[in-house]
Amino acid sequence: MSRFTINNNENEFHDEDIRIQFILDHCHPREIPVDDIKLRTHRKLANRSHRRIRLLIVSAAASVAIILSIVLFPRQSVVQEHPRRIADKERVEPLKLLTTKVPTGKTMTIILADGTKITANSRTKVTYPSSFNGKFREVSIDGEAYLEVAHDRRHPFIVHGHGFNLRVLGTKFNVNTYNECNSTVALEEGSVEITTQCKDVIRLRPNHLVSIKRGTVGELVDVNAADYTSWTQGIMNLNGQTVSQITRDLENYYGISITCSPSIARQRLYGKLELDTDMRKALKSISFLSESRCIVNGNNVRILR
Repeated sequence: MSRFTINNNENEFHDEDIRIQFILDHCHPREIPVDDIKLRTHRKLANRSHRRIRLLIVSAAASVAIILSIVLFPRQSVVQEHPRRIADKERVEPLKLLTTKVPTGKTMTIILADGTKITANSRTKVTYPSSFNGKFREVSIDGEAYLEVAHDRRHPFIVHGHGFNLRVLGTKFNVNTYNECNSTVALEEGSVEITTQCKDVIRLRPNHLVSIKRGTVGELVDVNAADYTSWTQGIMNLNGQTVSQITRDLENYYGISITCSPSIARQRLYGKLELDTDMRKALKSISFLSESRCIVNGNNVRILR
């Protein structure tokens, strides 16, 4: 009598296998319930086949998932980029600074990368970046300029002058730094905060004029800011300024030296003074308003009674 055995590839022998083997070894063929054994054997083989099929399906699904992850998400790699390369990519390129110098007797308009408009007066030097890519927007002004700053709350606008820094979010103001020892800021619109070299801090409101003398806050006065920005239209508003104050502005504008007698220096003038490329026209107007005479010798001018 031949033996009938079931080979389990997983090397697992359950109770049912042992009973079948025992019957085959000890029982007479007629005593063996062959039909029942065939039925049970068939069920066991079927169950094992189904289990193998399920394992194949799970393995295939896992393989498909891995392939899809590689195709759809190629950036997720086991190999990480070197930190130095990452730092090189994140490094901000240094700003390219530009400098504009205004010729004597002229004015120039500069539009910055953020839309800020700077009208620079005669003999003024403005230094500014070709683009803004940092936390702040910074410019330097040596002379006089009227600024209309584009609003950007996330990137404050900073103006560097002689002995002070001016911080603004969006506003219109005039800054005069012709005299290194005595600068002025006149606010037309918005709000600005000034920090001096000596750590003085002052906040201006519209029609405020502040003077900064040798890195400290001088006087703060109420003014008509339009009187300090009229030069952008080529005129100088005269609303009671003394001749000495007026000639000081003309010295800055034309790059000349003006002296006048004490009696004329204290005289106050009213009206409008046209800022022409020819300084003689402006001097002639002052002579007419102050009833004086001007003597011109090159870049030196004397105003006498």
